[in-house]
Amino acid sequence: GIVAGLWDVNDETTASLMGSFYKLLSSGQNPATALQQAKLNWLKQAGRQQFHKLPYYWAGMVYYGDNNAVEINRQSLLVKYWWIAALITAGIIFFFIKRKKHHH
Repeated sequence: GIVAGLWDVNDETTASLMGSFYKLLSSGQNPATALQQAKLNWLKQAGRQQFHKLPYYWAGMVYYGDNNAVEINRQSLLVKYWWIAALITAGIIFFFIKRKKHHH
């Protein structure tokens, strides 16, 4: 599935909606329900300016696709981040070793 914007949506709104959407998605909700709940959460936030509750700000984000719950494996994401960090670190070390040998 995909979450898409039907028009240019405000950046603050999009960030808030998508953060809430992914949090709800990772808790086991199906994508359509998670997006709907994220929109309702946006509308219920205390201190929200009234004009931010206009549909222009939140209604443009829609979900298309399979509506089965998505399993988000946080541990596998963490492993990927560790591998990326290790590769970057190895690259930096290699760069400095080559640089040091070149200067001598």
